[in-house]
Amino acid sequence: MKEKFEPFDDDFGFNFVDEDFEEVKTQAKELQANSKSDKEMIDDLQHRLEVMFNSINPFLENLKSNPDKTTIYWPNRTAKIESFQTRLKAILEG
Repeated sequence: MKEKFEPFDDDFGFNFVDEDFEEVKTQAKELQANSKSDKEMIDDLQHRLEVMFNSINPFLENLKSNPDKTTIYWPNRTAKIESFQTRLKAILEG
């Protein structure tokens, strides 16, 4: 009696791929590589925001320190404001 064989129905797990798929894989790898630099950019922006806040907050705290007084004595304010603006711009630009 002859042995009965079942048909082999496995497709071996491969597919045909066009060049576009390889390009998409390459782009995905590039995005993955850039994600590290994105994290560095986010960390840098977070740091600059914290520095900006820590630069502005003392000024605001000082302004509200004497709410009973209606007049502020601020000698040389133009020079001090310009200096502060320069500092804020440097923080903003990184």
